[in-house]
Amino acid sequence: MNNEKSQKTIVIFRKYPNGEILALFPEIPCSSPYLCSSYLHIGQHGDANYRVVLKQTKPIKKGEALELEAELRRIGYNLDVKERLTQVMWNNLIKNYKEMVDV
Repeated sequence: MNNEKSQKTIVIFRKYPNGEILALFPEIPCSSPYLCSSYLHIGQHGDANYRVVLKQTKPIKKGEALELEAELRRIGYNLDVKERLTQVMWNNLIKNYKEMVDV
């Protein structure tokens, strides 16, 4: 999570077949360079393989993520909502992972 209010965290919302909404943070690395951070209402933060999640979920429809988005904002996220992963985001994930493990 970004601590500076001016910095935005990119998030992509996806929906599982059971209706559960997942927030993916495609530029925030986790335990490997190919896993990004994610957030569920139940379960909170965790690792996610973006490509696997895409196969298991569908894009959200307008308004479906409002509750989860509000929860994330309440805990301090300044969100920049996107619809899909870009090459720039992927490159940032790898760069951020390398910076994280080099610390």
